[in-house]
Amino acid sequence: MLNKFKSKLKSFFFRSKIPDNISKNFRNLPENYYKVLEKSLIENHFTKSRGYNSEYIDTNHGQKAIKDLIYERFFFSRNKVIPWISSIGNLSNFNVIDVGCGSGPGTSAFAEQVKSMIALDIDKSIVEVCRDRCEILGLDNIEYFSCGLLEYASIKNKDDSIDAIIFYATLEHMSLIDRIHSLEMAWKILKKGGLIIILDTPNCLFFHDGHTSGLPFHHWISDELAYRYVQINNNSVFNGKSFISEPNEKKIKEFIGWGRSMSYHDLEVSLRRPLNQIFFEESLFSYENRKYHIESILLNISRQIRFKKKSIAQRYIDLISEYQPQINKALFQPYLNIVIKKT
Repeated sequence: MLNKFKSKLKSFFFRSKIPDNISKNFRNLPENYYKVLEKSLIENHFTKSRGYNSEYIDTNHGQKAIKDLIYERFFFSRNKVIPWISSIGNLSNFNVIDVGCGSGPGTSAFAEQVKSMIALDIDKSIVEVCRDRCEILGLDNIEYFSCGLLEYASIKNKDDSIDAIIFYATLEHMSLIDRIHSLEMAWKILKKGGLIIILDTPNCLFFHDGHTSGLPFHHWISDELAYRYVQINNNSVFNGKSFISEPNEKKIKEFIGWGRSMSYHDLEVSLRRPLNQIFFEESLFSYENRKYHIESILLNISRQIRFKKKSIAQRYIDLISEYQPQINKALFQPYLNIVIKKT
């Protein structure tokens, strides 16, 4: 009973605060929304050629994965990311590129709000899922390309109309050199004052890999050692036939493709400037600190009254922030959710 009361109290304090000018643009989900997207995902994503067997969809993990792709990421984008980014600028005037659009949870959420979207993904099949999602929502301000940012830039040459480039859960799936080149190109083609938006990207400075392997300290070791480590660790989601052979260039590339991590060091190298010369317009961390300031104070008082310690994660972040206080605290969070402005 006490836990239920605490849950309701927390939900009340941390209620959604989505501005009316944003929520009015939300499209109603059609009755067949889930069915259409489930069919599209099964036909284009959860296929045998991608390593999924026919029984996977019916497993608990398969059902969870589908619901995450169809609903969870979409609502995270709609209810958290969009209000945050809209606090920076008027989205209705934005022309946006979504790099690595995947099945389109971010693409569709942004397309509801912005002037135009360009959806890019090197995977032609997953672009079809993105297209199906946006079409069923009645979104027609999107162009689709089955390529990466560098290839798109070579097709379009110089485009001075781009206001923002989104990397939503994308950079961690790239090799280091591809990540550097993608960020370099994003900086190059953005108009002055344009935004690089990095979302839901695991931070290799954090002590636990909650994104892919599920193992502690896995971010901190080299790709080859990380690959070898999962061979002997039964707790890793990687532990299977695909990752039990000796590592080679092909295997390591496949391993990285599942998702590793990045840090602010990638940004310094890619943008060729030290951290203090990179303008961080905003982070989800600082935005929510402002948005829920009173609520956070009340919960902190409650924690102190009950003599309850901060979480290990928060204590860890506090410690490394104490060691490097000049670095934006958003760069020490488990996931990077940051906006960089081209100055």
